[in-house]
Amino acid sequence: MRCKACGEKISEQSDFCPKCGVANPARPDELEQLYQELSALEEEERRQQALYEMCYAEIDEFPWWIFRPWRNLVLDRKVKKHTVLANEALYKKKQKKREILEFERKLHEQS
Repeated sequence: MRCKACGEKISEQSDFCPKCGVANPARPDELEQLYQELSALEEEERRQQALYEMCYAEIDEFPWWIFRPWRNLVLDRKVKKHTVLANEALYKKKQKKREILEFERKLHEQS
């Protein structure tokens, strides 16, 4: 393979070009962009899961029994919201992985 930045001959498994130092030198820019989008989706999924867990833990920690039903209802809505957002991120992440696999398959067929 050749480095996408400088054209130096490199191994497909190289993480950096030995000549110019660019990261993932054998990976085309379009594929690199797909991997960055996948990483952002994975981070969003982790964030939503953490928020879900935080809200879910608060439901039983509230000490005042008189306000507990109202507070639980509010927290329950937050839990459901973060569950939906985490599931959306998971769905988008799966779609992005399919795009990456398809792109890599096409690259392999061309070479």
